[in-house]
Amino acid sequence: MILDSITNAEKYEKVHSSFKMAFDFIRNSDLASLETGRYEIDGDNVFALVQAYEPKAVEEKKFEAHRKYIDIQYMISGSEMMGYTTPDLLSVSAEYNPDKDVELYSHSTFTPCELHTGGFAVFFPEDPHMPGCALGSAQPGEVKKLVLKIRQ
Repeated sequence: MILDSITNAEKYEKVHSSFKMAFDFIRNSDLASLETGRYEIDGDNVFALVQAYEPKAVEEKKFEAHRKYIDIQYMISGSEMMGYTTPDLLSVSAEYNPDKDVELYSHSTFTPCELHTGGFAVFFPEDPHMPGCALGSAQPGEVKKLVLKIRQ
């Protein structure tokens, strides 16, 4: 897992052959004007999902992990908490679905990570994560987030 600001993205471009392409999409797009939905960057190898929602209470969320894709989650606007943990601390609650590339887990122990406007998190397939959580007891406001999916 990586948690950082887009101003430091260049440091991570060599981690995967498609990271530069993904970070260039963030840097070169008018993200605020993008409608929710899927945007092709390199077919099924690299694509972007624009999401808008209100973060939910941790108790309403589940951990997820992927096998085919790495996630780069970039906060266009707003803030949320994301949970991070290791697979050994989780119990499978929904078996892997290859069509959606997701397996879901129930949780108990995790590390909270805050993601704010201009920040990003990278989750590799070995990184179970729980995005979309409200920050503490604060009233959640809508977030707009870009999730870049990068085939391993």
